[in-house]
Amino acid sequence: SFAFMSIFAIGGAVVLIIAAILKLVGLAKAGKDNSNFKYALYSIIIGMIFVCIGSFFQSSNATLYNVCDSINKIADLVATVLIIQGIMNLAILGTVTYAIMYPFLFLRVLAGVFSCISVILTIVSYILFLAYLAKAKKMLG
Repeated sequence: SFAFMSIFAIGGAVVLIIAAILKLVGLAKAGKDNSNFKYALYSIIIGMIFVCIGSFFQSSNATLYNVCDSINKIADLVATVLIIQGIMNLAILGTVTYAIMYPFLFLRVLAGVFSCISVILTIVSYILFLAYLAKAKKMLG
């Protein structure tokens, strides 16, 4: 059972790494056609850097981890907006057919909406945490 779960986790990690590499390569190639894709690539790389930084502090400093995670979500949101703009620019030029563009566009917009909601909820949770921490400090002191 444990060995099966380990193999499953390793397989999932490998698939995620391959997907990330394909995403970066795809955006790098698309960046030659439209600069929005190039900037989306930069945004995704910045997000990945903050995920790596945050992962070092996941158990020792939860606040820093959450800040890095929020920055990653914002970078992903920016990348989503840039990708949508790039697709729209290519569609205006007639490079992308509408049959390909609209399903992809809908999914990216939906992902962007969920990213926004996630960032907002993260900020609200910080505010609530600080408010309860202030109340606890008053109770103790």
